[in-house]
This record gives sequence, structure tokens and C-alpha cells, in this order.
Amino acid sequence: MKTGEILPPVELEVQPEWLHYYYQAVGSSYPASNNSAVPATAIAGKALMELLEPLNLPSGVVHTQAVVESISPANIGDKLFCEGVITSVVKRIGIEAMTVRITVKSSNYRDLLKAEMTFKLPGQQAEQG
Repeated sequence: MKTGEILPPVELEVQPEWLHYYYQAVGSSYPASNNSAVPATAIAGKALMELLEPLNLPSGVVHTQAVVESISPANIGDKLFCEGVITSVVKRIGIEAMTVRITVKSSNYRDLLKAEMTFKLPGQQAEQG
């Protein structure tokens, strides 16, 4: 993985289970309303998982920062087109970090959200001596 690497695009259909997993992950109860809108952070998380899958990242990756810009809502059943690029890979003092920028578009290719997320990758600490 290197800076500037374009991730293979992913097509998703928003599933109701995403809401259940999202609310469980954030420690909130699932809303009782019939609202089918899906939080932008839930979409960003799912899109990122799918976009990063081909990289076969090792276990132990830690999410350290995220900026999510919600442009337009998505609803259950919507088809989404997800694109991503690795904008930074930094290795310093035995620590490796990666930043990924993603864009999620609707079925008519209208931007729904943009996000930039940074991760600490597991690795060996630099030896001291």
C-alpha cells in the first residue's frame, strides 16, 4: 500500500442491518421511528470496510481520526457507489499510519458523503539501544 493508491471501487445497497450494527457500536438504542435514513457515519464505516478489504490489513488496525462530510442523506435500499484513495502512508519510529479519503455517491452519481480517515497499523516498535 502506498500514497496515491486508488482502491477498487465498490457498489453497495444500504441494508437495514447496518442501522442495528451502527447503533450497537455507538452504544445507542435503535430508534423506534419508521425513518429509513441511515447516519452518514454508518455509511462511511461500511464503505470503508468494503474498500479496504482487498488490502488484507492485519488485525490490530486502530482507527485514530475521522472527518465525515455528509452532503445528502441515504436511505435503506439505496444503491451506493464508493471510491477511495490512500492519501498518506507514514512510517516513523516503528509506527505506521495510513490515511484514506473516500467518496460515496448515489445511484445517479450524486455525492452523498466524503470522508477522510486515519488508522494506526500494527507493527514492531523500533528497537532502542
